[in-house]
Amino acid sequence: RQMQEEQRRAQENAVQVQQLLRTAQQQFNSRQYQAALAAVDEALKLEPGNVAAQQLKTRVVQTINILK
Repeated sequence: RQMQEEQRRAQENAVQVQQLLRTAQQQFNSRQYQAALAAVDEALKLEPGNVAAQQLKTRVVQTINILK
């Protein structure tokens, strides 16, 4: 029972992470860099080891630093 609950929660997190990453990418593409950073950070809170989120965060942070 507990295992099923953990699996359900993990699936919900995975879906939420994907939605956040799509949002972050769209915001990045629209040059809304701070919003993109917030979305990708939220995704990383849910799934710290997500490589796609880590890579996107690196791109966003690099872009923000270039524009300073």
